[in-house]
Amino acid sequence: MGGEQPVRTAMLVVSAVVVVLFLAAGVAGVATRWTLPRNRGRVLRPRLAGCGALLSAAGYGLFMFLGPLRGPGTRFAWVAWVGWLMFMAGCGVQWLSTRPGRSRPTPASS
Repeated sequence: MGGEQPVRTAMLVVSAVVVVLFLAAGVAGVATRWTLPRNRGRVLRPRLAGCGALLSAAGYGLFMFLGPLRGPGTRFAWVAWVGWLMFMAGCGVQWLSTRPGRSRPTPASS
């Protein structure tokens, strides 16, 4: 089957680009509190969004490169599923960044 190799190569390249973009967004969010322009109105805690993006990038990388893109075999299948759980946890952390944080108690005035 000669047509499988170009498709697999394309999937590897696209997955690598996605991981790099997630990592770049995560580092920018953690280091400089920068978020994507389309998220600026929703994200209230950019550093938390950056941490979520980093967690998602690590999970996506584990899942894709040790799961579907590795090929048949079950030796690293459990690591791939841990990666999927990490990706979902990162998505949850990014969602939490859109929610307001805990408010600080105001001191009672006398």
